[in-house]
Amino acid sequence: MKLIKPLFFTLIIIGFITSCFIQDRRSQIEEDILVQHKEQTAKVEAVKDSVTQLATSVPIYKQMEWNETLHDFTDVPSGPPAKTIFKFVNKSSIPVKITNLQPGCSCTTTDFSKGEINPNDTGFIEAAYKTSNTFGYFKKYITVYFNNEKGRQVLTITGNVDPMKH
Repeated sequence: MKLIKPLFFTLIIIGFITSCFIQDRRSQIEEDILVQHKEQTAKVEAVKDSVTQLATSVPIYKQMEWNETLHDFTDVPSGPPAKTIFKFVNKSSIPVKITNLQPGCSCTTTDFSKGEINPNDTGFIEAAYKTSNTFGYFKKYITVYFNNEKGRQVLTITGNVDPMKH
């Protein structure tokens, strides 16, 4: 019985020391996990920043994917406007907006997507050439500006107004 008490107290002390060690080790592991998480989060943010910087270093108008930038009407009758729609997909990583649209002359009218076009969404520009009281070959330009950038996309319409065509 005399040996049991010291042995019992020794086991209790060993148990207490072991539990303290385990608790300290658990705390250290949790702290290490938090540090690793913060480091990984910082790396992810750095990658996001570099992707954003890369995406914004290429002019926005060059990141649009157009169905066409030149439309040839070939022969059209005199009278009703010759109309076409240029469509584009926003392949940039940010929403874009057409901030200015300049037809080359008053004989060309335009309409376009008015709001923001989100990444991977489609926008449009409608161009119409006034064919009434005209004849012969035409080539007209529409200049498109996005997000107030200096760079621009130029769209072209061509054709031939044939007054004999109905």
